[in-house]
Amino acid sequence: MKQKIQLWFNDLDPTAKYFGDEPPIINVDNYPEVIDIKKNLGILYDELKQFLLVNEMDPYFNTSLVNNEKDWKTIGLKVWGIPLRKKAKKFPLTNALLKQHTSILTFSFNKLEPHSVIKPHSGDCNGTIRIHIGLDVPEALPMCGFKVKGVEQPWENGEAFGFIDAFEHESWNRTSSPRYIILLDIIRPELKKWKNYICFRVLMSLLLQKIVYVFPFLLKSPDWFKKSIFVLLGLPKYILSIFSSEK
Repeated sequence: MKQKIQLWFNDLDPTAKYFGDEPPIINVDNYPEVIDIKKNLGILYDELKQFLLVNEMDPYFNTSLVNNEKDWKTIGLKVWGIPLRKKAKKFPLTNALLKQHTSILTFSFNKLEPHSVIKPHSGDCNGTIRIHIGLDVPEALPMCGFKVKGVEQPWENGEAFGFIDAFEHESWNRTSSPRYIILLDIIRPELKKWKNYICFRVLMSLLLQKIVYVFPFLLKSPDWFKKSIFVLLGLPKYILSIFSSEK
C-alpha cells in the first residue's frame, strides 16, 4: 500500500525546508512528455535560437537567488497551468507540443550565464516532478552542475533528469560559456486529481511572494496576520474541491 503524500507548499517563509523521503534524482526517461520533447529537441532549440536573434530572455523574478539579476534568465511559455500566449506565439512548434501534453504545468527555456550560481533554495511545492533537459551544456561536473539533497548531478545535452522541487537545491556554471536547459513541471501521477488545486495554491503563493517582494515590511507583520494568510491558503480541501476535479 502506497503511503499517502502530505502536500507541502512554500509560502512566505524563505527558510522553509522540505524533508520528504523521495530520492534526490528521479529517472524520467520513460515519461511520455520527456520522450516527446527529446524527440523534437532540435526543433525546440531552433525556435529558441531564432527568438534570441532579436529578443532577450527575462531575468528570473527572484533576484535574491543570484549575485547579479541577469545571471539567471528564462522565457516561459506556461506557468502552473496557465499558457503565456503572447510569448507562446513566438514558439509555435513548441507551443503545439505543449498542447498535446496537458500534464505539463510549467515550461520554460532557462539560461545560466558564465561564472554564475543559483543559490540554495526550496521550490514551491512537493506535488510535482521538476524536469531538466539539457540543450547546450558547456561542461560536465565539477564545472557545471546541479545539487539536490547533497547529490551532485550533471546536465547533458539531450538528456533529462527529474527531482522534487520542494527539496533544497542549487545550480552553478563556472565555465566561460552560457548553459541552456529546458525546465518543466509535471503533476506527480499519484496526485493527478489534485492538479488544479496544486496550481491554484502555488499561483496564490507566488502572488503573495511578489507582494512581499514589493512590500517587504509585510514580513514583519504580526503573527496573527501571517497566520490568517496561511489559513486562507490552506482552506479545507472540501471547500476547494472545485480545483481538484478533472474537467
